Amino acid sequence: MTQPSLEAKLLVGKFGRRFLDLFYAKVDDEFEDIPDLHILMYDKKGQIVTGSNIPSAVLANEIFERYAPDLRTYTPADIAMLTAPERGLNRDIVDLAVVLRSGCLEPPDAENKYLIADLAAQIVVQKENDRGVDSDRLPVMIPINSLRLKRSSHTKQGYAFALKNNATIVYAPQLDSKNNGKHFQTTEANGLPIFNEDGNKTLISCESELCRMCIGGLHLGVTGVMDSSDINGRIVVVRNSLKSNSK
Repeated sequence: MTQPSLEAKLLVGKFGRRFLDLFYAKVDDEFEDIPDLHILMYDKKGQIVTGSNIPSAVLANEIFERYAPDLRTYTPADIAMLTAPERGLNRDIVDLAVVLRSGCLEPPDAENKYLIADLAAQIVVQKENDRGVDSDRLPVMIPINSLRLKRSSHTKQGYAFALKNNATIVYAPQLDSKNNGKHFQTTEANGLPIFNEDGNKTLISCESELCRMCIGGLHLGVTGVMDSSDINGRIVVVRNSLKSNSK
């Protein structure tokens, strides 16, 4: 009998350097003037690619799709069945998904006004094609590997997000800001927390309309900062596989 499992790896050594070469070749060709895409670096001492933010993780998936289609970045649904990477993550920050909490055309989050309205409109189209969720049910979570990056003259950032045709869009009431500070131990099939006051993990959730969902240590973060990165950021890559279950 078999059960699905996931092999995880970080961008290390020759694999990491090759990835970075391909990543920045695409950035130079299509997104050279966008600062948010110039945050990944190769740490020679640790022999690892450092840094991560939502647009960089989305673009990383496009690199894998073209050059290594059996690979993709980590998603919330992977949390429960992920085998440990060759190096522990500890305090490292791993981007997982985009969370949309508002579909209105003039949200209070003026800086991301177009990003929000554009993504909300695409969700409505997905709904009409029976591939999405009810656009009136928010918040929704969209895994990074369900998105593409596109140039946009309407945003301060210079880019916007495009839903893939087979995008996963998950209704995620657990990620509402009112649940900030709640504890959990495990997650359900889509990677959303199952709240338990005795759990040792904590949801950190802000009030922004468009959010970055990431994990770091024992925290699951839903924050309004889409583009920030530091040396603790990591892109985690997974390969789908089947593993024997010796029951």
